[in-house]
Amino acid sequence: MAESIGKEVLSDDDTDKLVIGIENLDVTSTDINLCLIHDLQVGAFIEGVGILLGNYVGRFVEYDSSNKGAVWRPYMRIRVEVSVDDPLKTGRGIKIANGATAMVLFKYERLNLFCFLCGRLGHTESYCELSLVEEECSKPRKWGS
Repeated sequence: MAESIGKEVLSDDDTDKLVIGIENLDVTSTDINLCLIHDLQVGAFIEGVGILLGNYVGRFVEYDSSNKGAVWRPYMRIRVEVSVDDPLKTGRGIKIANGATAMVLFKYERLNLFCFLCGRLGHTESYCELSLVEEECSKPRKWGS
């Protein structure tokens, strides 16, 4: 059976052609963003730490090589792929060299659509399911300043 789309005719044999339509719309479930890791100890700004923390946040993609020489900068920058279905992570406890634990904070740059209510990518507060629940709207927000 052949289908006409614009000037092009697609047949059942044309499996390598993409048919665009509402039924075939594939929305990506991940987004690649810059993650800033704050409150790391001096000496922990190494790629191995960035990979471990990046894989905790989502999926590690890239380490910013300028982290190594930026002793004046209070954060490590990495690129991560995160799921739009899960809230963004805000922090994590880590063990440091002397056996003590410390908390590192995650901040994000260049977010497209972000909901400060639920912490997920892909929509804003106006379109969030939680905006319909009064108790959720009055809670303090974990995301944002």
